Amino acid sequence: MPIVVIVEDGTGVADANSYMSVETVRQYAANRGFTLSVDDDVVSAQLIRGFDYIETKECEFQGERVYAESAFPRIGVVINGVEIAEDSIPNLLLAAQSQLVIAQSNGIDIMPNFVAGDYVVKEKVGPLETTFADPVLVGMGPKLGAVDAALAPLFGRCASPGIGLRTVRV
Repeated sequence: MPIVVIVEDGTGVADANSYMSVETVRQYAANRGFTLSVDDDVVSAQLIRGFDYIETKECEFQGERVYAESAFPRIGVVINGVEIAEDSIPNLLLAAQSQLVIAQSNGIDIMPNFVAGDYVVKEKVGPLETTFADPVLVGMGPKLGAVDAALAPLFGRCASPGIGLRTVRV
């Protein structure tokens, strides 16, 4: 049975599980020189996992949900001093979901589950001994720079033009 992608387009689509279609993410990736799987089901599953990842970040997003079904669209989202329409899905959100698909296509587990025993390594060579930290205890996970950069303005880090003062040391 094929995986079904249901796209939230800003109108509160019931059971939405993505902010974009397979075709749209393929075009985004191609425009940036990335090749995704030729299997639409693989890309569909990656889109849905990307959507799930974005939904887990909701407590950091500006504003409030418009519809109960998904984190976007939202009321009260301001990027660089411009309020985003409450019936739209911001391009930055689409970029983040696309980057999550690209990351997965490159073999990155975007929401890994850690088992401490898998990552604790002890190596002894002569008198030298090396022990690696348990990633669960230190909070390690994948660093998704392109995703973080796309989501940052939606978290409010670019909400207003602000007041900047240039200082010069004399």
